Amino acid sequence: MELVITKKTISDRTDNYAFISYMANDRDIKGVLTLNYNLTKVGSIYKYYVVIIEKVSEHIRNVLKEHKINIVDIDFFSICKNFTHNIPLIEKVISKHYYGKYLIFSLYQFEKIIYLDTDLLLLENIDHLFQLETVDKNIYMAYDMQLAMSRENEPIIVFTKNGFNSGVIISKPNTILFELCYKLLLGMTIEEFDKINTDQDILNNLVENSAINCIPLNPKYNIPPSVVYDMIAYKFIDKPYIIHYMLKPKPWDVLDAMAYGENKGFYNNVSKHTHKLWISTYMEMMEKHYFTSEQSRDRLYAKEYHYGNFLKDGKGISVDLCPLPKNTPI
Repeated sequence: MELVITKKTISDRTDNYAFISYMANDRDIKGVLTLNYNLTKVGSIYKYYVVIIEKVSEHIRNVLKEHKINIVDIDFFSICKNFTHNIPLIEKVISKHYYGKYLIFSLYQFEKIIYLDTDLLLLENIDHLFQLETVDKNIYMAYDMQLAMSRENEPIIVFTKNGFNSGVIISKPNTILFELCYKLLLGMTIEEFDKINTDQDILNNLVENSAINCIPLNPKYNIPPSVVYDMIAYKFIDKPYIIHYMLKPKPWDVLDAMAYGENKGFYNNVSKHTHKLWISTYMEMMEKHYFTSEQSRDRLYAKEYHYGNFLKDGKGISVDLCPLPKNTPI
């Protein structure tokens, strides 16, 4: 395993506390770019890192470098081989994209981390979450929640009992957490693995069996767009800090015109507004990165127009140029 960052002095917390995301492939690049800009926009003083594995292409690696995003490059396949020799299981685990998330617990160069899924939007500065006390086997996550319908066909908010959402995790990286996750995951048969849904199933299993201790975060730090209005209206939260686009449409689906169906998948006007906020943040990032700097020189435009032949060897156009005919139609 090769880490492309170096350990900093433990006395400097701005270097030893870090925001972390995870990329299993190229899919989430828009989310990563937005989060990187988003953290700057809300005034965070801590650095942002992205764990990437071998499935992330060279092109996307170059995009991350272009945006000056700190990379932690890990050979996930080799890590898995430390826990099992079942190669078909390893290949299936990697193909599901979720389970490299536990690699964050092996980032021992950091004293404390806040993990952020790539489908999040920060509405407020969350640096204060680094002040939460973290010890071995302790992590912080918010309860998993969703909007559902009651037996009377009324909308209700359901908090999953003893079930936590892994979109935001606050933890101290350590060997105990790292090994617990991968020993449970890679100790399964393929048939057992096929029965679990996402990475949080493993974490919730460890919580349920008291292998780790999860301290509930306030829902405002991990809230889906569909319930924001109700959570504020009924004073469950004062305001949302982190919007988590858990379900479709993802904001980039809307940006790319890939959202479809009735109301394009929005539950209510607040849900629609939060998607617009993400898109606005993304476009603001694009504007500042690509369109604000002055070009080194103005383009020199041609004064004359000529017919010419492109050479077959690809070295340019031929020298036998002739003026455009005067009767060329506009």
